Amino acid sequence: MSSEGTTAHPVNSPPRSPDRRLRAWGLALLSVAGVLWIWAAVLLLTPYHVTVVSVVGGGDRKCEAPLFAEVDEAAMAKKGTALVTACAAERRWPTAVAVIGTSVPVSVFGAVLYTTGALGRRLSDSAGPTRAPARQLPDPTPQGDQHH
Repeated sequence: MSSEGTTAHPVNSPPRSPDRRLRAWGLALLSVAGVLWIWAAVLLLTPYHVTVVSVVGGGDRKCEAPLFAEVDEAAMAKKGTALVTACAAERRWPTAVAVIGTSVPVSVFGAVLYTTGALGRRLSDSAGPTRAPARQLPDPTPQGDQHH
């Protein structure tokens, strides 16, 4: 088994420290959690269209954002039961809650990884060299006796 031409890291670049990798993974997980939060916000805050199949007034209809939608008897009387039911069926609360629920452990784990990596880097930077510099010993040859 030959090890020619295989190196762990390029000659000119320093190896990536574990702290740096932890921070990178933490940022990646925090980014994923941010995307999940944006997705949940879109599900809850944006209006959307549904196709209503009914005898009177069927077709493509606009629904209010689920966070602001009224789903009581007065709304059903004003908008029609078919439209309110179709809007509620298109975007359900459990979907948005599941997205938010998924983002919580992802963001917590990402924050822990990032904080661990940042703290490890600070501790290694503040620790300085791990060994005291070697003392220079005096030259054992006497000054006047320098024969070769």
